[in-house]
Amino acid sequence: MVLIGTLVNGLCIVLGTVIGLMFHAIPERIKESILKIIGLFVMLLGIQSAIGVESYLILLISLTVGIGIGEAVDIDNWFHKLGDWVGKRLSGQNSNVAVAFVAATLLFGVGAMSILGSLDAGLRHDNTILFTKSFLDGVTSIILASTLGIGVMLSAIPVMLFEGVVTLLAVQINSLVPKELMSEIIMIINATGGVLLMALGLNMVGAAKIKVANILPSIVIGVMLVIGLNYF
Repeated sequence: MVLIGTLVNGLCIVLGTVIGLMFHAIPERIKESILKIIGLFVMLLGIQSAIGVESYLILLISLTVGIGIGEAVDIDNWFHKLGDWVGKRLSGQNSNVAVAFVAATLLFGVGAMSILGSLDAGLRHDNTILFTKSFLDGVTSIILASTLGIGVMLSAIPVMLFEGVVTLLAVQINSLVPKELMSEIIMIINATGGVLLMALGLNMVGAAKIKVANILPSIVIGVMLVIGLNYF
């Protein structure tokens, strides 16, 4: 089954959240320290993903145009509204569900393993990368859920949707996109995703207050630029 890796990933996030909620009694100072360490690790992942890009100009244009679109639409606000809406129905009041939902979605959904794993599952029917990512996400969700709460579980939905769509598209990708172009597309997606992870990490350690979700359009802009420069 081509989507087995995606389904396992979502299940691991859900199970990890359930386990993490059992450790909610951990003292706040310990939770804060753990969250900051995770933030630093996320920044490291972001740097690793972004540092391999060959065209920094394309990356810069993608980020500039993308954040402009994101701020105009205010995607971050829509994410938070969705999280608050779910939070009200789960707890009867506003909670940190929105914060957990946005942070976990960006952490689990934006990254090299998510993209490459989905492509590998679709192109070669090999779910090894997604299975590895599932384990890592499960462990991380335990820690996140113990500090941020049940909102982490909700991230399983957009993560599965994203990975599922990429996997299904990848099934047909060989006949549509040359391998050289696909390498460039993956590179710009990884680099842009790396910047998002760095921004998320800065937020998690309390060093900044960046509306990370508003940077998401940059990924689409980057892909469009790469395709445009190769065909026009």
